[in-house]
Formats: sequence, C-alpha cells, structure tokens
Amino acid sequence: MNIIGGGGSAEFKNGLPSFEIAIADLYPAFATSGVTAYGLDAYLEGSSVFWGYQLGASYEINDMFSVYLGARYVTATNTYNGYLKNITVDVGGVTMPASTFVENVGTQLQSTSDNIALAIAGGLLVADDAFADPTGIATLTSLGLYQPGMTNADAAYAFGMGAVGMDLKATILEDQTADIEQKGSGITPIIGVNISPNDKLNIGLKYEFQTKIELENNTTTDFIIGYDVATGNTIGMFPDGEINRNDMPALLTIGADYQMSEKFLVSTGVHYYFDKSANYGYKDAGNKIKNSEAFDNNYWEWALGLEYNISDKLLISAGYLRAQSGLKDEYQTDLNYKISSNSFGFGGAYSIAPKIDLNLAVAYTFYVEDSKDYQHDLGGSGMLIDLTETYNRDNLFFALGLDFNFGKKSE
Repeated sequence: MNIIGGGGSAEFKNGLPSFEIAIADLYPAFATSGVTAYGLDAYLEGSSVFWGYQLGASYEINDMFSVYLGARYVTATNTYNGYLKNITVDVGGVTMPASTFVENVGTQLQSTSDNIALAIAGGLLVADDAFADPTGIATLTSLGLYQPGMTNADAAYAFGMGAVGMDLKATILEDQTADIEQKGSGITPIIGVNISPNDKLNIGLKYEFQTKIELENNTTTDFIIGYDVATGNTIGMFPDGEINRNDMPALLTIGADYQMSEKFLVSTGVHYYFDKSANYGYKDAGNKIKNSEAFDNNYWEWALGLEYNISDKLLISAGYLRAQSGLKDEYQTDLNYKISSNSFGFGGAYSIAPKIDLNLAVAYTFYVEDSKDYQHDLGGSGMLIDLTETYNRDNLFFALGLDFNFGKKSE
C-alpha cells in the first residue's frame, strides 16, 4: 500500500489567475464609466492523492530469470477549498462592492431598453429603421452586443439582454466559497521480469497497464465562472455530479544495478509513460479531446543512483532524476500543468542494531519554467488581448525511515 499518484497538496493564498482574470476585466471594461481599479480577496487550497493497494506474486524460473504478475487497486481523491470575496471597484475615488456597481449598470441598460421601446410605441422611432444613436452604439459595442445595421427594435432587445447579463455578472461578483471533492477508482494489471546474468548485474522490467479512472464531482459549493445570458443560468467550475476521466497512463520501466565493487553500487532506470494513449479529460473550447491531440510526446524519466558502504554500519547514497514532459503549451492550466524537472537527492543508512537500520534522505526538485501565450476575450466584448501565463514551482523532500530485518541473522 502506497501513494502511487497525485500532486500532493498546495495552498494559494492569493488564489489563481483563472479566478481573477474575469474580475480584472472590470477595470478596462468599465473605464469609461469611471472605474479606476478593482480589489478582491481570493484563496485556494487543493490536494490530490492516489492510493495504490497492490498484490502480486513472483516465480523464479531459474537462477537467471524470474517473472511477476500482480494488480493494483487505485483510489483517487482530489479536493478543492477556497473563496472569492470582498470584490470591489473604485469609482470616482469611492470604493464600492463590484456587484452593486454592475447592478447599477444593468439598471441603466434596462432603462435605455425601455426608453427605446416606448419611443417606438409612441411613434418617435420606427422599429425597422437603423439604430443611429452614437452613444448607444458605443455602449453596445463595449458590451459586445452591437451588430452593424441593427434596427431600433434590435437595439432595444440588445440593451435588455445586456441588462440580463449585468444581473448575472453581479451574481458572480458576490462572495463565493468552494468545497469540492472528486473521487474515483480503477484497477492496474502489472507484469514484470527480472534478469540476473551474474552476481554483479541485475535487470528489472515492468509494465503497468493503463488505469481507467472516472472522477465524480461531489460539490457542496462551487465557484461560478460564467453565465448563459440566453437561459439565465450560471456556470460552475465543478458542477455537482459531473464525471470526468483522469486515467493513469500505461507505464514501462527498465532498471538495472551493477555492483562495481564490494562497497560501490551503481543503479539506473528509465520510466516511460504512455500519456498519448490515456484519457486525462482535456478540453478545447469546452469540448473534450483525445490525449493524442494534447501531447507532442509521451512523458519520460531517467534516473541514476550511487550507493557506497563506508563501513558495515554506515551507507551513503546520491541520486538524480530527469523528468521530461510532452504536453503542448495550449493545454497547460493553472489548475493542471505538467512541466519538466531535475531532481537531486542525498541520503544514508545507519545500522543502529543488528536487525534495525535507520534511513535519512533529502531531495530537491528544480522545475523547468514553462509558459503559455493566448488571447483573452475582454469581458466577452469580442476585444482580444494577448496574455502570457507562466508555470513554475520547486519541491523540497525529507525522508526518515526504519528497516526491520526479521530474517537477518545477528552476527
């Protein structure tokens, strides 16, 4: 039984870019209405743990070859907890709740829609004449609702829809909390071969089949990330009951160690993940796509380890791991990204008793910074702006363990 996958846990005290970008749109979108700045209080804590429960058996064919057959039951759990609150805008030197400001804008838009409709009904405007009010055209353009050649009747409808959109936007700008748990499970068949040509060289090969995992959202409260003006419904980030694939890819590993001398052991290994054949639930413009479209290359790792026995009681070791990601930049997100890394580790073991060994180790992972360039639709207005999102992190590991050798003879 061990942790076989997942990304551990992380705390983002200021939230994530995907939380803030829609709120940041308030400043440029309403600059002509006097908005000079925005503010918010955001927070997110997330965790991802995949437990593996494995059972298998080995059979020695002869002194050189042995084989392995086994299976692993995997349980996957992701959690997200956070909030978006105290969202404000500065208007004319006054700080006010952003939801109140947007509701006021919606009221103005509805008033304009009503006035145009009254003018048409009173004969002051002809419904089918082209809408010609410069201020009204500018307002609809800023909202992404203006269509060249629209009539007065079209304009009245557009202003009304704009009012509905503002009411929905105001809902998004109110205080929100998120409490989400995703759970799923799957089974991994495993086969292996061990080859020992001589007393100094040992070679191991293992193949883990792809693990199909479907994660189901158990959403108590959700972040609202959008709205559908036509239906009046809001759109959540993690809809309750929604099921998404989050497979573990097939994995081929090849490892070998060589006893250079009585005290010096060298080990190396390659791990090759068949990402392009799995299904991670990637989406493009909301549509699910195959991993083969999201990955340029499969993910792989190469490892090197050195171990030296200083004495019968003391052993020291050092290791290196290179991990190479093949995910295309356009499918990186702040909630789910894969970047290459280099890890260095150092450790040792000390025999504190004839049958008990104490293990200590430390390792550090340097990730290779990656970025994604994309265009953002400013407040749904149709105006596209260029953005760059950057991904990076580092990890420091400490390990402490005890080995109890029940079958080891005392000397």
